[in-house]
Formats: sequence, structure tokens, C-alpha cells
Amino acid sequence: MVVPHWNGSGTPGCDLQAKGAIVGLTMASTRHDVAKAILEGLTFELLINLRQMEQCGIGVQELAGVGGGAKSPIWLQLKADILNRPVRTLRCRESACLGAALLAGTAVGVYDSLDEGVRQTVAYERSSCPMPRAPRAIKSALPLTGSFTRLCVRSIRSYEPPASASAQPALG
Repeated sequence: MVVPHWNGSGTPGCDLQAKGAIVGLTMASTRHDVAKAILEGLTFELLINLRQMEQCGIGVQELAGVGGGAKSPIWLQLKADILNRPVRTLRCRESACLGAALLAGTAVGVYDSLDEGVRQTVAYERSSCPMPRAPRAIKSALPLTGSFTRLCVRSIRSYEPPASASAQPALG
């Protein structure tokens, strides 16, 4: 399992002191195992955000995958399974540019509303739906997501390296 706080944590905690962790490695762990755990960790972080939004009354029924991650059918399916929502990719690869163009077009009157601009220009390419038989490991980890992250962050933050460790010269 991975807590992907390599540069602090993002929303909803926004803790710049948070540290990342990879837990459960063995000598049998492969690069594939670590890569998959990183993708799962990132997706579980997204789940924490979605749960927070739901607590605030904001329901999200489906997601749009954009950017480099949207090129990976494996990650899109993983997101659909963990988030239990469809994840669709946009036909337009430059979604940030399209969004800026839609906002500008709405501002100058090309579109009567942003919704109209979206209806006219946004098309979906592929959809990944949650699989009813998502891997058991994912389903068993769902209730632990936020607790595990909080526990790791607290443990890592409280860790103090021995004073002699900082005095050791770097290898190499």
C-alpha cells in the first residue's frame, strides 16, 4: 500500500509536512507491484476527496479522465473500481485548452452559456465502468483508506532519525 505524499499532501488535508510511504514490500515485490500500488494510492487519495465532497453535499456521479493518466486503460479501470463510478475520457486531448477556450467563448458571446459550449464541443471517447467483481483486495481496503493514510502520516511525522544518521557522509 502506498501513501503518495511525496511532496506533502494535497486536498483535503493540505499538509506540507506529510511524507509518503510504501508499506508491505517484500523481496518478492516486483516493479509492477510497486507501480500498481502507487496508482492505487493516488486513486485512494481521490476517493478521500470525493467522500469529503459528498459530506459537503456535492455528489459526483462520474469522472472525466484527462491528461497523461487518461492514456492508461489499466489506471482508468482501477479508478472506476475504487471510486465505484464511471470514468470517461475526452476525445479532445488538450482538455485544459478546451476549457479555457470555452470560458473565453462564453465571455465574448460565442456561446450563450458554458453549458451550451460544453454540449457543442465536448465529446467522450471511452468509458470505464466499475466491475461488479472488482478485485477483493480493493474492496477490502476501501473502509481503511482514510484511517491508513492518517496513521502513516502521524507515524512518519513523529519519526526522528538518530542524531548520528545526519552526521554520516553520503554514499557514493
